Amino acid sequence: VGAFSISAFPLFSGFISKSMVIESAAEKHMAIIWLMLTMASTGTFFCTTLKLPYFTFFGKGSSIKTEEPGKNMLLAMGIASFLCIFLGVYPQILYGILPYPVEFNPYTQQHIIDTMQLMLFTALGFFLLLKHVEGEPTITLDTDWFYRKGCKEFMWFINNPLSKFSKSIELFSDKIASSLLWFSRNPVAAVLVMMGRKRRREYPEIPIYLEVISSTGLFFLIFVVVVILVGGVI
Repeated sequence: VGAFSISAFPLFSGFISKSMVIESAAEKHMAIIWLMLTMASTGTFFCTTLKLPYFTFFGKGSSIKTEEPGKNMLLAMGIASFLCIFLGVYPQILYGILPYPVEFNPYTQQHIIDTMQLMLFTALGFFLLLKHVEGEPTITLDTDWFYRKGCKEFMWFINNPLSKFSKSIELFSDKIASSLLWFSRNPVAAVLVMMGRKRRREYPEIPIYLEVISSTGLFFLIFVVVVILVGGVI
């Protein structure tokens, strides 16, 4: 049902909607658009209605056993199939809910004959070229090749140079933080150590309250300096 609908076969929903679009292009004298839409419709019938079902049920893999879909899937497919047929038989229901009035009758004699001729000759060509249209196990390159290759290179960049750079920044930040913490515990002794007058192992231990006071004063001093510098720039 879905294949007949998408192929615009008479008495199915695609026949009343796709044909309206194609006829609109013809009435506007858009010959190229009309030809492209007609070829697309023919190709859809060829691939979806003929090739896919035939090679699914009569091809090399037709002996593969599959499980019956769940009840919810069967219900959904049943509802969709009913709507495809119902709208194909009663097109005015669809036309009535469109935003603009529709004066189009898809079931004219000429339209039905043209559609059936197109589909019958497509089916004839399919069965005449049956040996040449069977699918083969191969890899078909498409536009996805570009972003697949691009994503591969992008992930390499993320996992290698960018990751190493991030780790180096993290290590550098840890060293800066540990140095500031060491300096804030006893700024006077830290200055003496940096000047070479004391060794780091001689770094004196001070009470916790003095550590808090000294570190708070140091960060307050840094904050004041930053505010002054920023204010001077602004």
